[in-house]
Amino acid sequence: AKSWHLPDIVCRLILNHHNLTYLNNNSYKEEGIYFSILKLAENLVEIEKRNSESPDWKSVKQDVLKVLSINESELSDLSEEFNEYYHF
Repeated sequence: AKSWHLPDIVCRLILNHHNLTYLNNNSYKEEGIYFSILKLAENLVEIEKRNSESPDWKSVKQDVLKVLSINESELSDLSEEFNEYYHF
């Protein structure tokens, strides 16, 4: 990623996108938000494409919801909106 001259924050996210403890070990609020958005989007796509959650969703779900300040009901709403958009 560095050879593509991407910003350092993007390089760290690429490097750590499979690190299940990244949110717990990350002290940068902005980076935690980006990571959480990435994991949420990854899971929404996985559900639409493969009809199952992404492999690490169960491990990161609660932390992602906490970082993004959303609850289960709001997550369900997001999933429905994504589904509508995806099948547009």
